[in-house]
Amino acid sequence: MRTILKIIISFFSAWALFAQDLPPCPPLTPGATLLLTNSLGTGTFIRSLRHEQLTSTLTMTPFMNINNLYANKNLKISGEQKINFNWLQPQDAKASNSKIFVLSDFIGRITLKDAFLWENMGLSLTPSIEVEAPVSQASRDSKRYLGLGTAWSFAWALNGFSLSYKPLVTGFINGSCAGCASGIRQTRIMLKNTVIAKYTNANHSIGATFRLYDAFLHPLASDAQASKLNESTLGIIEYSYAIPMRFPVALTLGVSSFQPSRNSQGIINFPFFDFLTPANNYSQIYFEMELALS
Repeated sequence: MRTILKIIISFFSAWALFAQDLPPCPPLTPGATLLLTNSLGTGTFIRSLRHEQLTSTLTMTPFMNINNLYANKNLKISGEQKINFNWLQPQDAKASNSKIFVLSDFIGRITLKDAFLWENMGLSLTPSIEVEAPVSQASRDSKRYLGLGTAWSFAWALNGFSLSYKPLVTGFINGSCAGCASGIRQTRIMLKNTVIAKYTNANHSIGATFRLYDAFLHPLASDAQASKLNESTLGIIEYSYAIPMRFPVALTLGVSSFQPSRNSQGIINFPFFDFLTPANNYSQIYFEMELALS
C-alpha cells in the first residue's frame, strides 16, 4: 500500500513540474463592430436629370480573437454583413437597389494579424483568407454559389503616418446562367488592389483610399467579341474623430466615389470624386458612426 502511495505521489509531483512548462491556453476575446453610414448621392442636388439617393447602411462585424496563438501572434475570425436601407426609391423599378432593404453578400474572414513583423522599420505583413456567401440579390440572380479568396496586407507605420497595400484575389463558383436575366455577366475571378494612406494625431485622423477592381467575366457564347474584363475604381477621402469611451466611438465625414475606371470616351475617370456628372451618383457624401464592442 505504501509503495502504491509513493507511486501516486511521484506521478502527481512529476505532472506538477511538467504542467509548469506547459504554455497557457490561448484566451478567446469576442467582440463586434457596428458601423452606421448615411450617404447622400450627388444627384440629389441638381434640378435636371435628378437621381436622388439617400441610403443608410448598417455593417455588422462580429469577431473572435485567439490571442497568443504562437509567438505572440493573434488569429482573428470575423464575419461581415451589410444591410442597406434606401430612403428614396430610384426611378427605375428594375434597378438592383430598387428594394427598400438590400443585403450584401456575407463575408467570413480568418486573419493572422502581423504574421511577419519588422518593428524597427515599422513594417508588417498580414495574410488572410475569405469565404463569400451569395446573400445579395445580385449574386443570386447571377447563380453565384461561393467565393473563395486570399489577401496579403503590407503595412508601414511611423510617427502617426501609415501606408498599406492589400491585394485580394477571389475566385467564384457559379452555376449555369442559361436562365439568367438579359445583361447579367458572371464573374469568375475578382482582383482588388487597395492602397490606404492615413495620418493620425491623438483622436483625429485623415485618410485617403484608392481601390482598383478587375472583374474577369465569364465569356458570352452569343458574342465572342464581348469584353471579358470589367474595371472600376473606388476613391475615398475622409476625416475621423475617435471619442474616448468605454466602448470607442468613431465619427467620420467623407466623400466616396465608385465608378468605371474610364468614361464613354475612354478617358480615365478621376477616382476620388465626380461632380461633373452628379446624376450618375458616382460620388457620395457620407457621415458614419462606428461602435467597437470588445
